[in-house]
Amino acid sequence: MKDRKVLIGLLCVGTLCAGALQAQEADGPKGKPGRPDRGPRPIMGGITNRFAAIDTNTNGVISLDEYTAFAAKRDEAMKLRMGDKYVAPTATAEEIFKKLDTDGNGTLNKEELAADRGPRGPRQPRGEGGKKPEAPAAKP
Repeated sequence: MKDRKVLIGLLCVGTLCAGALQAQEADGPKGKPGRPDRGPRPIMGGITNRFAAIDTNTNGVISLDEYTAFAAKRDEAMKLRMGDKYVAPTATAEEIFKKLDTDGNGTLNKEELAADRGPRGPRQPRGEGGKKPEAPAAKP
C-alpha cells in the first residue's frame, strides 16, 4: 500500500513538471523554428513608433546625433540578424540625414521622416503556406 502511494505521488509530480515545462516553452521567445533569436529586430511599425524610437530626447525633432546613433544601432541589429549576408549601406548616416532634411534646418520632423518611406504598394499574393506562387509554364 505504501509503495502505491509513493508511485502515485511521483506520477503526480512528474505530470506537474511536464505541464510547467510546456507552459514555459509556449511563453518563450518567438522566432523561426530551428533558428535562435540573434538580437533585436529593426524598428517596425508606423511612422509614430519609428519617430519616437529615434527622438531619444523627446523634443519633437530628430537631430543629426540622434539619427546617427539610431543608424548605428539599426546596422548592428541587422549584422546580428543577417550574419555573413549583411551588406553595409553605401551612404553614411550623415548623407542620408542631409537628404531627408528637406528644409535644411538641421533637424528632421515627422513629415520629413515619413517622406523617406514613400507610398507602400500592395504585396504580391502568396500561395499556400506563405510560399510564392509558381510562375505559369511557358507555352510552346
